Amino acid sequence: MSKNLSAEAKRVLFLLRARQICYGFCWGVLSFFVIFLSGTGMDPQTVGLVMTLNSIAGIVSPPFWGMIGDKLGSRKMLLFWLLIIAGLLVAFVPPSATINVFGVSLVVFVLPLSTFFRQPTSAMMDAMIVGAAEQFEGMSYSNIRVFSSISFLIINPLYPVLNGKFGVAFAFYSFLVFAWATAFFNLKLKDYRSHGEAVAHHKGQPKQKLHLSRIFKDYYLVTFLIFIFIAWMPSQAYFFLNYLLEDVGGDANIMGILVAIKTCGEVLMLSCSNRMKKYLSLPQLIVLGASLYGLEQLLYPLCTATWQVTIVNLLDGMGFGTFLGSAVNYVYSLAPKGLETTATTLYGAGMGIGGIIASSFGGWAIAAHGIKWMYGVNGIIMVVIIALFLLSFWFGKKVLKKEPPIPFRLNKQKA
Repeated sequence: MSKNLSAEAKRVLFLLRARQICYGFCWGVLSFFVIFLSGTGMDPQTVGLVMTLNSIAGIVSPPFWGMIGDKLGSRKMLLFWLLIIAGLLVAFVPPSATINVFGVSLVVFVLPLSTFFRQPTSAMMDAMIVGAAEQFEGMSYSNIRVFSSISFLIINPLYPVLNGKFGVAFAFYSFLVFAWATAFFNLKLKDYRSHGEAVAHHKGQPKQKLHLSRIFKDYYLVTFLIFIFIAWMPSQAYFFLNYLLEDVGGDANIMGILVAIKTCGEVLMLSCSNRMKKYLSLPQLIVLGASLYGLEQLLYPLCTATWQVTIVNLLDGMGFGTFLGSAVNYVYSLAPKGLETTATTLYGAGMGIGGIIASSFGGWAIAAHGIKWMYGVNGIIMVVIIALFLLSFWFGKKVLKKEPPIPFRLNKQKA
């Protein structure tokens, strides 16, 4: 595909992929937050408090910075400074754990603050990729975003070895290097926007048209944001997989291997995304991703051995890869012109809220009824929310008399 691109498009594609590779390396540190906090001597309750504050920061920051990016009209420079500051703050996490302020470790505040600057960078990068893909024929979100998954797949098994040699703080310091490398490649790129965004941010465009309320007046966009919020809750049950491994008599220490297998499924679906779009619409791909998640949840209660859990675990990565290859494009296409960044960050915030609720529900469900009961309930929730998402198209057309901007069925003539 890249052979048919123009010289400028090839240059942009190289820079975008290089940026995603560096960004994928950044992700590796996220797996060590709890391990690092526990290693400082914090009790479980304090660790839970810090991670809750961290999650709240991750929910609040994307829409906050997204609105600022849309109002400034300069997503590129905002993303650059967010990466620079996030890199410094994440690198400061290990030293902050040795500093006490009024008897409280400074890391309690530094880690959530780093997330406040780090979290929105993913959605902003996604929005820039979609904007670039719209301007260059032959370029797509999926064939760029997949490089983050590949680099994460490479770094994930290396960090335990490197941390064992240099200490767990090594991952936090390396984040600074990779975040700044990401910022460097980002600086080499233009702030690619869709034609609609460019028009919305033109100097003559009235400022009030960038108001956030426009997002919540769009039936199909709001419907999808509600869908992703609920659908993301069962998908986050993956983090309790170690309990299932113990339940079937397996070793929870193989979680690193399962993460690698899951990421392979993610890479596979992202790599096939462009081909699938020739036969399936974006809404159909979203339903496919949700169905893979739902099937995963329903199959886990049937597992009685580690090898079965390992195979079913692949569905998680395939579901996530399918979502990545369709959901961001769907949100971006539905968003009111000029509010694309805000809409994509709201999409990310919705997933964050769903993750917090999923964690609370999972802890209660496992204690009260067992891990397999939790996965069974999650599977039922996925079936119900998929059915409601499908019905939302019928309701919009037949009852509200609103034609969907992106039809559920693919127009074969445009495919």
